[in-house]
Amino acid sequence: MKLIPFDSVPHSKRGSINILFGVYEKKPMALAKWKERAWFVFQAQDGSPIGKEKNLVKIATCNNLEELLEFLRSKQMLAFCQKESSGDSSISSESADKEQEVSIKKKRNRYRKEVYLSGEYKNTRTGTQGKMMVNDLSFCGVGFTTVRRHDLEPQDVVHISFELDTYKRPVIKRAIEIKFVDGNRVGAEMVNPPEVDFDLGAYLLP
Repeated sequence: MKLIPFDSVPHSKRGSINILFGVYEKKPMALAKWKERAWFVFQAQDGSPIGKEKNLVKIATCNNLEELLEFLRSKQMLAFCQKESSGDSSISSESADKEQEVSIKKKRNRYRKEVYLSGEYKNTRTGTQGKMMVNDLSFCGVGFTTVRRHDLEPQDVVHISFELDTYKRPVIKRAIEIKFVDGNRVGAEMVNPPEVDFDLGAYLLP
């Protein structure tokens, strides 16, 4: 059975879907079923990825689809559904992985998120370092404010690192090229960003 991103399903067909999966780090971690005018969300009893023989326990009840999607986002999961109806409840992690990459690639290039994340930078041209606050973020760009005066200039290549404010608190490290400077405010583009970064990709989903 193949899984596809729920947001790739036309709105006209979403009303007929009564099963959704929450996918996290390539693995289906939650199963949501529409029944009796509510979505019931289940996970494996031992917290492992969902499989055919796993015992499931209910972890949440959502009154509507929007509430369900928000719940999955709060758990850093992406919503997927079955590509074809099947009585087999087994899940192809490989298919989910590929579809998740496509979903993240589509979203990351057009969405910029306002954030407030602490980080550090190092100017490769001068060797100077400093602290910064990331103000907005996309997969391919970043806007930040330096804490103190700096020597950053357009076309400088700078190494940055910052911590996401999620449960895992992963540290993101990137090389960036400065595009504009306005006082302590700086805008830049990522230099050769990775094709896939599940931590950042999931974080940037609206």
